[in-house]
Amino acid sequence: MNKHTPGPWEYDTELADAGNKSTPMYSEAPGADADLCEAVCIIPHDDMTEAGYKQVKANARLIAAAPELLEALEQLLECSPCQNECQTDDMTCASNVARAAIAKATGQ
Repeated sequence: MNKHTPGPWEYDTELADAGNKSTPMYSEAPGADADLCEAVCIIPHDDMTEAGYKQVKANARLIAAAPELLEALEQLLECSPCQNECQTDDMTCASNVARAAIAKATGQ
């Protein structure tokens, strides 16, 4: 299985605000030259209204947080007191919810 593009991920707020029809998302690995950033995705937006831009920015923030959220879930699961005590189909157990989110993010 392929690994995701390393974070942190950032989006270009200037392009989002400039009336463009898409907002690029970049990977900015620590210490990397900003001109050499790797494009992670392009977030299209056809709704050129203020509400449309707000939604695109909210989506971009969520996508940009994905690598850190995945890492946080993995770390929380490692120290969870009920790592293996929950029934596997009990989705009221936070550990199972975390496992399901990790599986979705990693394609497992």
